[in-house]
Amino acid sequence: MPEPVIERAPTGRSICRASGNNNFIPEGAWRIHFTVVPGFNSGNGFITDATKNAGAKAFLQSLAICKRESRSDAKICTISERPIKVGEFYVAFPNGFAEQAIHLSRAGPFVKKIMGTCELDFDVAELAKKSSLSRKDQQKAIHAFHGRQLPKEGPGVFQESSKGPKPPTGRKGFSAVPTATRKLQKPTALKKKIQKAKRGSKRIQKKSSARNTNHDSIEAEPCTGLEQLLSDLPENLHGRVMKWGRDNGMKSVDLGMEADAQKEMLTGFLSGSARVLQKRLRRRG
Repeated sequence: MPEPVIERAPTGRSICRASGNNNFIPEGAWRIHFTVVPGFNSGNGFITDATKNAGAKAFLQSLAICKRESRSDAKICTISERPIKVGEFYVAFPNGFAEQAIHLSRAGPFVKKIMGTCELDFDVAELAKKSSLSRKDQQKAIHAFHGRQLPKEGPGVFQESSKGPKPPTGRKGFSAVPTATRKLQKPTALKKKIQKAKRGSKRIQKKSSARNTNHDSIEAEPCTGLEQLLSDLPENLHGRVMKWGRDNGMKSVDLGMEADAQKEMLTGFLSGSARVLQKRLRRRG
């Protein structure tokens, strides 16, 4: 079964099934011409070649991201005509009297084709947020839409719930739980490193205040410069990653989580370097 056709409406008589059976698609407007899958029963038997239409913009606005649950009704992909298995993601859209489905791996390229041909905007992240999926499934669906797999560990994996078992950890104590709805959760090991580095910095400042003015000026300036350096580097990395993404046509909502995670990982690495440098500074005193 070929994918739905993106075309200009030849007349103003075609009905938009995505926005309502009483709405007509204007002549010359972009529309989606699709076959009803899997078909339906009528007085003449089972119809498998019936076609319907939907305005391109209304079609995108009608999409909903879903996950096939166990014991739910069977779903057939409009493009491949293959069954959608339990646990797989798909987008659903109305055809005027029922609901059709497109497997998410097929829906991603097709939606992007509509966006490019019809010059329309579509934000899969916002669509995922409006769904009934869990936060973890939302991230899986977004990655599947873009043809990527969600990493099993490290940045990009959501914590299912704040309750229940502790989230898995990756290498060197880094948590596998990253940014969730733009709020970065700091790994436990990383928090401890940062807090320990801050306590060390406070001890150095107390020591320097007890010494004479000349000696104090020697120690205070390196500490201040070090703290400024360690705060500037992660910010610079975050800004450069975001700029690189925008220059290459990526949306901020898709890139932001990765940029935040890289910033946090660099902050954790630099906190360890800060402890080493501060110890050497204390030995010199």
